[in-house]
Amino acid sequence: MAAFLLTWNPRVFPWSDLQRDIAKLRGGRKLVTDWSCARSKRIRKGDRLWLLRQGVEPRGIVARGRAVSDWYEGPGWRRLGVPCHYVDWEIEVLLDAAREPILPRELLSTLGPMNWNTMVSGITVPEPVARELEKVFRAFANR
Repeated sequence: MAAFLLTWNPRVFPWSDLQRDIAKLRGGRKLVTDWSCARSKRIRKGDRLWLLRQGVEPRGIVARGRAVSDWYEGPGWRRLGVPCHYVDWEIEVLLDAAREPILPRELLSTLGPMNWNTMVSGITVPEPVARELEKVFRAFANR
């Protein structure tokens, strides 16, 4: 199973239902949504997905989940007429950066070689980095 990084910039895409989605997830219900993976054609059902909050502080990992579909093409969300690739994913952990700590961007650099400054969704997380990220996030989320 591969691991991929999805990105989210609250300045570009406000998550208007974030509080509702967190409450849903923490209430024991499933949270499945689609997300842009830019032009990536690598994501497959079952792959591990991480959501990186970018653009505004605090920056870092705010969600972990699994792909519940292979990537697919759909209408662009940013520019009309420019298609985009998407993936449906089940979010397992979702953090609210405005109200609770998230896994900080500064810590991510210590996990191994990876471009954590990307603004593009769908990039591969190398296997050694993905293993470390899984360990660190599990400890962080269960504190």
